[in-house]
Amino acid sequence: MIDRSIPYYPIMMIKKDMDVYPDHALHPDYEFDFYRPETGRDDWIHVQHLSNQIENESEIGGLFDSEFMSDPELLPSQMLFVRDKKTGEAVASAALWYGDPFGYRQMRIHWVATHEKHQGKGLCRAMLSRLMKRYHELHMTGDVFLFSQTFSYAAISIYQGFGFERYLGEEPVNWHVENYDEAQKTAWQIIDQKIKAYKNKV
Repeated sequence: MIDRSIPYYPIMMIKKDMDVYPDHALHPDYEFDFYRPETGRDDWIHVQHLSNQIENESEIGGLFDSEFMSDPELLPSQMLFVRDKKTGEAVASAALWYGDPFGYRQMRIHWVATHEKHQGKGLCRAMLSRLMKRYHELHMTGDVFLFSQTFSYAAISIYQGFGFERYLGEEPVNWHVENYDEAQKTAWQIIDQKIKAYKNKV
């Protein structure tokens, strides 16, 4: 769920204990599928467009290329999709990818998205559980981080359930957020209020 009615602020979260996480099963109407070179780019574009993650559809293809195509050989093992068993349609996606928020490579959960018509079925939680397992299957080490934003507070609530904690340290590289410390304080005030109200509704 994306709520663009609230102010936009970027935030960062970090998980330090990768051995502890909930194991959410995938809904029986769906199946996991890792990136397929012949269709993966189109699948990712499809999911991002129909999740309402990116407002300008024309930007999505270029975004995929800039985010992932520097290391395409990693995609089949690190980009996860959820498919509708009946149709084969890709309806959700997330990646276990790397970034360098502090000038050195570190793993992250990247571009988590679910088709709006398939939300509310636990697909995000199941993908996160699967990527936690993949982290260990690939013998990765170290903390895992993610970037999000205030209008994704519903997803942030899910990340908190997996042990991701708010990051309030030094400003990540290339953020260039005006009044960074104050912006982070405001962002988390908004998120905390929205999560509390959201949980009271569901």
